[in-house]
Amino acid sequence: ADSEEDFDLFYLNNMVHLDSVVKQGIELARFNEAKELLNLLEKERMNFYAHPNNEIDNEIALINLFLMLYSKTEETEQGFYSKLIPLTEFASAHIQMIQAYRGGEIHPYYPEILLDLTKLYSYTSDYEKAIKSAKDLCDCYEELNDTTKYTTSLAILTELYGYADMQPQKDSCQKILDASPIYQEFLKSMQENDTTSMYQ
Repeated sequence: ADSEEDFDLFYLNNMVHLDSVVKQGIELARFNEAKELLNLLEKERMNFYAHPNNEIDNEIALINLFLMLYSKTEETEQGFYSKLIPLTEFASAHIQMIQAYRGGEIHPYYPEILLDLTKLYSYTSDYEKAIKSAKDLCDCYEELNDTTKYTTSLAILTELYGYADMQPQKDSCQKILDASPIYQEFLKSMQENDTTSMYQ
């Protein structure tokens, strides 16, 4: 019973504490104090996650807030992308827990988060992790029977294998793409727009 009371007390303290943090954050936002607001949110991020009412939608909203603040405060693109990676990884882990709880049913946000991770890892040249995320994305769309998005994901994976100098894997994926009417249609439209990257 004691441990249950401790648990309840932790949540109660957390809620009261975050109420004051949110009020403080609103004041900082009102006076356009981006750096101070960012410092506050970075310090309190884990407390937001531990809030009893924390849901994945709140987490996505928090990522979007961090994204806005990092775009104002980070001086380099690498710094900007690097800061977003742990936030997105945490959201991905949260979604995977929800999926496991629901018997493996794919959460609507999961493909989007995987694509975000693929891009972030790619932008920071972590091709090993980018390839892993892109493979997971392909698996996701295969399970959802979404041929168009599967093809798009496979094209991204093919591109990543090229960046990582993994020629046999790239060739293998390219063969599947070459046989795909969806991909041929995509290439035709890209030639008209004069670009060939699936990241557009």
